Amino acid sequence: MHLLFATSIVPDGALASGYEIANAAIIAALRRAGARVTVIGFTWPGKPAADPENTVVLGAIDVRTENASARQKLAWVGKALLSGLTFASVKLRAVSDSDVLAAIERAGPFDGYVLNSVQFAGAFEKLFAERPSIFVAHNVEHLSARENAAAAGSLFQRLLFRREARLLKTVEERLCRRARFVFTLAEEDRAALGVASDNRSAVLSLVTGAQAPTLKSPRRIDCDAALIGTWTWQPN
Repeated sequence: MHLLFATSIVPDGALASGYEIANAAIIAALRRAGARVTVIGFTWPGKPAADPENTVVLGAIDVRTENASARQKLAWVGKALLSGLTFASVKLRAVSDSDVLAAIERAGPFDGYVLNSVQFAGAFEKLFAERPSIFVAHNVEHLSARENAAAAGSLFQRLLFRREARLLKTVEERLCRRARFVFTLAEEDRAALGVASDNRSAVLSLVTGAQAPTLKSPRRIDCDAALIGTWTWQPN
């Protein structure tokens, strides 16, 4: 089975965030299960794909709002309002539908999509409708946007996040409805997405590091395992 793993940012091997750790673990698990996995998406500027032979790169892009100029932020907002897309998804519209379709063709024949999170899938949603899909929900994004709206420091931000929450809820519902199966990273997210039944979804227990790193010096081990937060994101 050949799966096309569609994601905003392709793995670069850095594992610098929870999103990147989760992506690497999911891709590795699919391959251990016997699937051939080709990844399609963008790279961070200056950071090449970790597995170029199995990756189709759409270009380099920085989607972090904090790194964008005021002009770029306004352009994203305007484009989102005109297109009806979410603010998060419109950042990824740096390439056209035809560019993405050509990239999909370059990936070769495949059996289905793994739609990794809502941002990239929402940006090019119509392009992923012709084959079966699995949806990986890293968070319940519309709830996160709703919480951001409640915590917003200005009326503009509050209205923007409310719009984001409304649109995200609709997109998440569509992606879950169309998907053959949904994976979440937190148990409570299954019910929040309306796919709580076992024949519709499952929670992924993410682990990383098939091999422990080599220690340069002895280290006292105080515990067998440590929990560093949860996979359910809350706004800062």
